[in-house]
Formats: sequence, C-alpha cells, structure tokens
Amino acid sequence: MPNTKSIELSNLSTLELLKLQASAVAELRARDVVRTNNNPIGGYAEKLAEKALGLTLETNSQIGHDAKDVHGLRYEVKARRVTSTNPSRQLSSIRQLDEQHFDWLLAIIFDEEFEVEQAVLLPHEAIADYATHREHTNSHILIMKGAVLKDARLKDITERIKNVQATL
Repeated sequence: MPNTKSIELSNLSTLELLKLQASAVAELRARDVVRTNNNPIGGYAEKLAEKALGLTLETNSQIGHDAKDVHGLRYEVKARRVTSTNPSRQLSSIRQLDEQHFDWLLAIIFDEEFEVEQAVLLPHEAIADYATHREHTNSHILIMKGAVLKDARLKDITERIKNVQATL
C-alpha cells in the first residue's frame, strides 16, 4: 500500500484536496465499495457486512435497516471511525427504535486509518437497554463502550469483518 503521507498533501490547495476526496469516493463507487457520494465510512461498513454475513443490501431509501439475510432478518449497520482528536465511540442516530425496523444492529468501529478495530452484532432488544433517547433529534444514541460491550447477547464478529476487509 502506498504511504499516503508521501503524496505531499500539504502542497495541495484546499480545492485540490476536496477534488482528491471526490475522486477517491468516485473510485470507491466504481469498485462497488460504497453506494453514494456521501462520507464513505457508512457505505464501506455496509459492504463489509454484506460480504461477511452474506446479506442483501436494501435500497438507500429503505427506512430503519440496511440489509437482510437469507432468513429475512433485518440488519441496521452503523459505523464509527475513532481518531486521536475524536476518540468517541458514539454511533450515528438510531431513528424510530420503538418501531423495530431491524432485528440486529451491526456496529463496526474503525481506527484512524480505516482498519476494523471492532465489529459486533446486538439484537434489537438489547439496544433499548443501553441507548439514550435524544429529544432534540427524536432518536436514540448508542455509545459502544462499557456495559454494552459486556452484554451476553452481543456477538463479536471482528475477525470475520477483518477477514473480508483484507479481500476488498
């Protein structure tokens, strides 16, 4: 893998850096790694989940879950990239939790260089035990640390996801 620091990013203008990011995301789309031009971490996590668990990804407009397995179980995929300047393990908002749009939540935590640090499956019923409702966004927030990671219902699939990451 080339050392990205040797590209001399500091010599590029702000606009050139943004164009480089747009080109990188376009290439990820061409490789079918992500499905949108948005921040690629969510789409990348979905692709890893699809390959590791044999899931079928839903359309981007599907409410409440991202994929299904061969048995019809629904999966909501959440990703977080932790960095030295932002070590938070808070996942993005979980909307309409009470409506049970998913059966399993797959949380993938990436390190600063997009390497999989941790990947876990939690059944829907476990989420309510740990997520906090946020009135201003009308959603639930789950932070992947502490008691949630010790829950007996949790399934650690880190190695499975890492194995797929090595093949993409």
